[in-house]
Amino acid sequence: MVAAIISILFLGITFDLPILLSIILISFGIMLLGFNFNLNVNDTNTLKYSLTTGLFIGLYSLIDGYGARVSLSAISFISFSFILSALIFVILIKIIDNQNIISKVASEGKILFVIGGTLSFLIYIIVVWGFTKAPVALVSALRETSIFFSIFIGYFFLKENITIKKILSICFIVFGVIGIKIF
Repeated sequence: MVAAIISILFLGITFDLPILLSIILISFGIMLLGFNFNLNVNDTNTLKYSLTTGLFIGLYSLIDGYGARVSLSAISFISFSFILSALIFVILIKIIDNQNIISKVASEGKILFVIGGTLSFLIYIIVVWGFTKAPVALVSALRETSIFFSIFIGYFFLKENITIKKILSICFIVFGVIGIKIF
């Protein structure tokens, strides 16, 4: 939703009403999963952190989408972005004086680091390439439908329960995706 709102208000992007409604359906389906009907102080903090995370995801999606368009290459843009992020990470580790993280990853998590980092890089290149071919808000909404798969992974592999809230969430997400495809 953040990417859609900023795109409309500041970047002059227009969406047909059915597409906008489809983005809202997907967003509502995702937000429904996190909504707790018995709000207390801890839940309001959770809500604040969730909304803040969503804000940053929307912002970096816009930056990545328009950055890749300006650079004319999703691969070059993301490669530079990953290298810059790695350098910033090393500097932050030095600042917080937690240098044993690097040696711990090197000794205990090398395979996971290489496989996870490679897959993350390849998948994000695909997403950013998508940003160069379609409106960022549209690609972002479709990207966030991965929550749909997490429900199934939770059910089949982690033995989590399927609740009415999860079923409704799946329905909103699926109808939103169908709406994007139809319109």
